[in-house]
Order: sequence, then C-alpha cells, then structure tokens
Amino acid sequence: MKWYKNSIGYVFFLLLSFINLSIFLVLFTLSSHVFRFGSLSYEVPWVPDFDINFHFRLDGLSLLFSLLITGVGSVVFLYSADYFKKNPQNFRISLLLGLFCFAMVFLVVADNLITFFMFWELTTFTSYFLIGTHYEKEKSRDLALQALIVTGAGGLAFLAGILLLGHAAGTYQISSIVTQDLSQHALYTGIFILLMLGCFTKSAQCPFHFWLPNAMAAPTPISAYLHSATMVKAGIYFLARFHSCLGGTTLWFSVLVIVGGATAVGSSIQALRQTDLKAMMAYTTLTALGTLTALLGINSPMAWTAAMTLLVVHALYKSALFLTVGNIEKMFETREWPKLHTLAKSMPVTALTAIFSALSMSGMPFFFGFIGKELTYKTALETQSLLLIMAFVGSSILISGISFFIILRFFTGSAFPTPKKSRLPFFMIWPVFVLGISSLIFGLVPGSCVQNSIHSAVRAISPGAQPISLQLWYGWDYPVVLSVMTLLCGYGLARHFMKMHGLMMPHKRFGVSFENIYTFLMDCILSFARWQTRILQNGHQRYYIMVTFLTLTFLASLVFLTDGIRVPKIFQDSLTFPFYQIFLLIIISLSTLITSLSRSRLLSICALGVVGLTSSILFAVFSAPDVAMTQFMIEILVVIIMTTIMLRLPVFVQKMSCGKIVKFCEALTAFSIGSLVFYNLLHIMHLPFPSGLKDFFEQYSYPKAFGRNIVNVILVDFRALDTLGELLVVTISGLACLALIQLRKPRIEAKS
Repeated sequence: MKWYKNSIGYVFFLLLSFINLSIFLVLFTLSSHVFRFGSLSYEVPWVPDFDINFHFRLDGLSLLFSLLITGVGSVVFLYSADYFKKNPQNFRISLLLGLFCFAMVFLVVADNLITFFMFWELTTFTSYFLIGTHYEKEKSRDLALQALIVTGAGGLAFLAGILLLGHAAGTYQISSIVTQDLSQHALYTGIFILLMLGCFTKSAQCPFHFWLPNAMAAPTPISAYLHSATMVKAGIYFLARFHSCLGGTTLWFSVLVIVGGATAVGSSIQALRQTDLKAMMAYTTLTALGTLTALLGINSPMAWTAAMTLLVVHALYKSALFLTVGNIEKMFETREWPKLHTLAKSMPVTALTAIFSALSMSGMPFFFGFIGKELTYKTALETQSLLLIMAFVGSSILISGISFFIILRFFTGSAFPTPKKSRLPFFMIWPVFVLGISSLIFGLVPGSCVQNSIHSAVRAISPGAQPISLQLWYGWDYPVVLSVMTLLCGYGLARHFMKMHGLMMPHKRFGVSFENIYTFLMDCILSFARWQTRILQNGHQRYYIMVTFLTLTFLASLVFLTDGIRVPKIFQDSLTFPFYQIFLLIIISLSTLITSLSRSRLLSICALGVVGLTSSILFAVFSAPDVAMTQFMIEILVVIIMTTIMLRLPVFVQKMSCGKIVKFCEALTAFSIGSLVFYNLLHIMHLPFPSGLKDFFEQYSYPKAFGRNIVNVILVDFRALDTLGELLVVTISGLACLALIQLRKPRIEAKS
C-alpha cells in the first residue's frame, strides 16, 4: 500500500510538470499576439453588482511572470518526482505544490483586485503547509507559523489597502486603475502605507525579511520554487503593476529605495555568516529582492528594464543553485560547506550547473547576470545617488564573493570521501542543468525572445516607456569599470572567505535582530491573551453576562455622546397615558423585581412568565394580534418547560461570592442597559418611518415567496438564514438542558 501511495505521488509530480510545460508552451505561442496587440482578456461574471468578477488579463508583465512560474515550475516538479520518490507524503506535497503553483499563475493574470487578493492569500496558506512539510518536527511547525503570521498580518493591511485603492479609483478592475494617476488623491498616503506593508511582508523586505531564511525548513525543491519564481515575487509583481498609478512620487521613491537598499546590503552581509549552503542561498535571495524593490522605486525606463532583466536572471540562477544544493544534500547528507570540498569529481554535471549559475549570480561577462548587473549600475548612476550606488556595488561585491567561493568549493580542498549515494536520478541532474545553461545562452544571445518579453513587460508597467535594448557589451563606460571592480573584489573576498567568515561569526547578534522583536511581540500577545482569559473567561456565567452588557452599554453610550444627548421629544409634550397602560407597566415592573430578588426557581420562572404574558397583552392593545398570540403561546410553553427542567436539576453549590459589591455591579449593569434601551426606543418612536421595506414586502411576498401572510413570509423566506440560526440556538439550548438533566444523581445515591 505504501508503494502504491508513493507511485501516485511520483506520477502526479510528472503530470504537474507536463501541465506546467504545456502552459509554458501555450503562453510562448500567445506571446507574439501580446507583443503585437498588448493584451488578451477573459472575464467570468461573479458578483457584478459589486464590480467583482473573475477577470483575467494577459499582458507583457503578467506574461513574463507566467512564463517564469510555469517554466521553472516544470523543472521543479520534474526534479521533485525523484527527490520525493521515497517520501510517504509525496502525494500530499505534490497536491500542495501544484495548488501553490496555479495560485501564483492566477495571481499574476488576475485583473480584479478582489480576485487578485484571493490568490494572494491562497499562496500564503499553501506556503504555510509547504514550509511545514516536516510537521512532525516542532521547529518546522513554528517556522511555518512564523511565515504565516508575518505574511498573513501583512495580508490584512494589504486587504485594507486594495479596498481603499478600489474606492479611490472608483473600480476594482486593475487594467482601469493603472490608467489613472492616484498620486494626488487624498487617500494616497494611507493607500501607500497599507499596500507597502503587504508587499514588504510578502517579498520579505526589511524589517520583515527574517521569515524567508527561516522558511528553509521546507524541503529543497519547495524552497527553490518559493525563492526563485513564485511567492516572494508576488510583492515585486504588485509594485511593477501599480507603478503607473501610485509611483513617481517622493514618498514612493524614498521608501522603496531605502527599504530595498537596506534589505540588499544587510542580507548580503548576513549571507557571509552562514555555513548552511541553503541558508546562504536564502540570504542572497533577499539581496536580489531588495535590489528589485529599489529599482522599482525609481521612475525611469532604465530602472524598469533593469528590474525585469534581473527578475529573469535571478529566477534562472537561483532555482538552479537551490536544486544543486538539493543534489549535494542527497549525495553527501549535509549542506554545511565546511564539510564539502572537491565535489566536481563526484558530481560533474551538477558541478557544471552550479558553476554556470554562480557565474551568472556574480555578474561574469558572457552570462545573463552580467547584463542585469550592467543595467542595475547604469540605473544607479542615472539617479546620481551616492548611497544607492554604494548599496548596489557593495551588495554585488559580497554576492560575487559568495559566488566565487561556491565555485572554489567544487574544485579545491582535500579529496572528499566517497558519497553514500554515488549516483543521482536522471530528473535530479539534467533538468537542473537546463536551468544552469540557460544563464549562459541568454547572456550570449540577449537579443532573443527574452528581450521581447522584458520589453513587453516594461511597456505594461508604463505604456509610453522606451525600454533599453539588452546587449552583451555597451562599450567602455562607468558601469563596466564598476563591474570589473566588483568581480575583482569578489574574487579577493572568495580567496579570503574563511577569514571574513571567522571575523563575523563571533558577532552572534550582528545588526538588529528583527526576529527577536517578532518573538518579543508574540510573547506579549500571548501574555495579554492569558491575562485576558484569566479575567474575562473565569468560568462564571453571570460574570460573562455582566461584562457583555457593560461593554454593550459603553459602546452604545459612546455613540450617543458623539451624536449629542438630546431630550426625547416625548418629554417635550404633555404626558398622558391611559390607565390600562399604567396598570400593565406596574405589573411588568413588579414581576421583574420578583424575578430579580426571589431565591426560588419556581417563583422566578412564574414571575418571568408574567412579564411575557403582560407584554403579549400590550401587543394585542397596539393592533398586533398575531404577534400577541405567538408571544402568549411561547410564554406558556417556556414556563412549563423551564419549570419541568429546573425542578429536575440538581442543587448546585454556589461557588462565586455574591457580596454587596457583586450585587451592586449587577444592579448597575441592569439599570444601565435598561436606561439605554429606554432612551433609544423613545427616540426611535418619533423618527419618520421609512416605507421602502414595507412596500418591498407587500410587492414581492406573494409573487416571489407565494405567501399571503407577509409576516410569515418575512420569517420563513426573507429572513430564512436568521430563522435557521434561531432554530439552531434553540436546538443547542435544548441539548444543553438535556446534558444538565443527565447530571442529576439517582435518588438512592442522593438520599445517601
């Protein structure tokens, strides 16, 4: 049976790889149409009255992201088929990873803010389960929960932001919103802050970056897919998509450049401290994400071209490097680089893949990463911002040093012991090699279809933009000088990597630990929750009722105080009441007083029944005989049923102190809520009664619900869900009463 389950997962991974490859080929076929006409659209109505539809649109930007998601996805799924072949959970993992993949695809093609947010959150929840794949380990569960809390909290802010954005634009259709200029709108600052919280948490920008390296608790193929082409790029996609309507302001430029630059520099420094190759790759991912964020903060076609080029560059080399680390882990059962050296002899194809990918990451000429770095340096020099130039160059030097160090570990050092697994499966070697060699091919031939895709994406960001052509050689200029300096410094760093690593390792708390801040905040929340539970959930029902009514009174009083306390109109007129109304009021008041003061259950139930029966008389007096009859029947049944139940209940020991303070608080609560309701009713009675609902019910009760009694139609049809809820409450109450009756001890045991 175990073999059967593993086979299903294996086949499903292959099927998902085939589906991704098929979608990739279909998108590639449609790319010529997108390049020529701009976009393709398809809409399925969902809630048209609220401008919420399944509206999908494929333009240059969504096409580029979709090609990356499906292209890298086809390789990752193929790789995962052999990687998880012996894992008993491989079918579950394949389902989650497939759902994660298609959620990301629909996210980038969604043309409605609400549906966009649905897929945005779907990637959050699926990534939670994927990060916690090894759920039997407590650490894995905690880190998965950390990722969910950070990205989920950002998602709540993001939801508020897109609702404000839709309100400000007057529509939720993305293609219509991006044609507007909302930078001068009164809500711009609030929209910007909320949306950036969502994007920064999703794309792991400082200070929310710590969850992404911790997501390394996931298996390597999942990490490769999450880091290279999917979830962390969702925030980058949003920044690019809405740059035309929200970008170009001083606030946009300042926040994105500062946050992106800080993330890039800080993460590259942290990468030097890692001994785990997978953790090192995670921090270099943060560096790339920070660079992308900073580039999208700049309002120029050069910056957008650099960002889209770097997006493709990073997806290719980072997915290949992560999967290479997975191969090393499978072969040698470790990811710690101090234990690894001279790996090229044991795994030549994987070594070649790692070399190609690392050279592209370093920005070596003839590789696609060189073109991306050249455009990044050109953009930084164009802004004439010294801090931005230093941030880009500094982070690039550190990343180049890490890249060269990875290459050196494959060829230097003493002979490594023969690995326990001397040969890897086909799908774990050659598909990864395709990703690695792509960095070289696109570098040698940059003016191919990849340039058309990048240019189309830039035009989707800003329709009037003129993208920069991709060239392997732009001539001798300052970016070339910076590139040469970066490579030389990076190689020097790699040669002295051990010393640099040793110097940094003693500093356990290098920089500000935002993860410790997160832990402190979570501890505070849990401590507050425990205190609140101890105070509010103390096990006494009478206390719950008192707190509930006091809270209701306080909140309602705030409304009245804000609106202003006014003397009800009824007190401004002469007060004349018929004798029978005064008589009924006296009966209700006395019955209420008896119910409150009586220590006898039977007497309290009977007095409460008198209140209900007197109220039914009032209904009859005010020309509501049907309501009066219903109330009359209910009160009789309640008195009979409650009397039967209460007489059969055991005598419970009173555990809660009922001193004078408690009684005073209860009396104050009762008086407050009663006064509030009384004051509110006096105002409502003298407000003009809107006839819209009355006319609606009269018009539609018979033709829509086939009922001549309007009250019954309202209860059964127009208020069907509310009535169903009331029935559920009655049912649950009956079950609770049955449970209490069953607590009664046998007579013999009770007498003894």
